[in-house]
Amino acid sequence: MKLIFAILILLSTPAAASDGSRLLPESRLWLEGNSNVHPYSSQATKLEVQFERVASSQNSLDQRIGHLKRLELTIPVNGLKSGKSALDRKMVKALKGKESPSIVFHLGNYQVLPGDRKKGNYSVQATGDLTIAGRTEPITLTATVLPEDDRVTVTGSKELLMSEFGVDPPTALLGALKTKDKVMIHFELHFQK
Repeated sequence: MKLIFAILILLSTPAAASDGSRLLPESRLWLEGNSNVHPYSSQATKLEVQFERVASSQNSLDQRIGHLKRLELTIPVNGLKSGKSALDRKMVKALKGKESPSIVFHLGNYQVLPGDRKKGNYSVQATGDLTIAGRTEPITLTATVLPEDDRVTVTGSKELLMSEFGVDPPTALLGALKTKDKVMIHFELHFQK
């Protein structure tokens, strides 16, 4: 039921790029939704990410952190945990976890936008393909990138509708509890340089 896990990341085991960069374990990705009874949230506990950077002189962000040539993010559906086993089972069923066990994001392209120079960060608009419950749709999101001495932090959020991916918002208690179609995905990713 919670889509996108697009984008990026929370890892139980750090993933490495071909240049030695890696995702740090304090990275987080989570979703928040609502129902006619109460709000809910779920956090990714596993994530597989593959990416490749190359040196670039295109713009100031690329000069500082390298140009991202390729990125693929995979989130196992059974790794989404809310702290409530019944909700987790409903989520796996809604996301067709048996037929499509992973949510996958493939980065297509990104563009560096102006950021807050006082804070030293940049905004990045990324486009790519997101696959949820076996259905692939194009997606665009905006993130804030903060390059620091030994790491790069990427933060952002994205609103999605479950129905955009053919996912029926789950119900419970014989239909008395109905989840809303809209979910908000949040990410806070820390990459070691």
